[in-house]
Amino acid sequence: MDEQKQKTLDRAKAYIDKLANGYDPFTNEPLEKDSLLNNVRLSRCFFFVSDILQEVIDNGGVVNKGSSSKQNLPKFELQPEQRSLITALDEPILISDLCNKINELANLESMRKLKVTAFGAWLLSKGFLTIVIINDKKHKEPTSEGRNIGILSEWVEYQNRGYYRLKYNKNAQQFLIDNLDEIIQISNGE
Repeated sequence: MDEQKQKTLDRAKAYIDKLANGYDPFTNEPLEKDSLLNNVRLSRCFFFVSDILQEVIDNGGVVNKGSSSKQNLPKFELQPEQRSLITALDEPILISDLCNKINELANLESMRKLKVTAFGAWLLSKGFLTIVIINDKKHKEPTSEGRNIGILSEWVEYQNRGYYRLKYNKNAQQFLIDNLDEIIQISNGE
């Protein structure tokens, strides 16, 4: 792929990732709660588009029309030198940011990527998150144990619809990094 196309795809993905996580891609400020761009359905759509853009980037800028898929690739793994580069950030971040940071360290051309859903599944299985039902919708919320390790929850509303946005402080990030082997197993379907 030529350099200009690579830059354009990288920029588009960065913009979509910011929007998906509720931030203005140009100012890095949180989007207004009543902003159309902060709608939970649009956020889910942005995450979906981000995944597609990542596949195009991973495939050298080509949309894969063949029958081969990433599922045919080997399972996700990190070498010790890659793992040593994972550090917790001082500011609270979304779990997708941590997952993306880890995926950037791996060679995703030769293996599947680490799934962001594996983090939530692991946290639920260990009792750090729980599912609550609000207005007939399921939401993840930290338990007291989850709050103790540094999982933060904020309620975001848009046009009478809302959801919990979970962020992870430095302690929570480090806790997840320390337990990454188990999370990788879930991501790999083990």
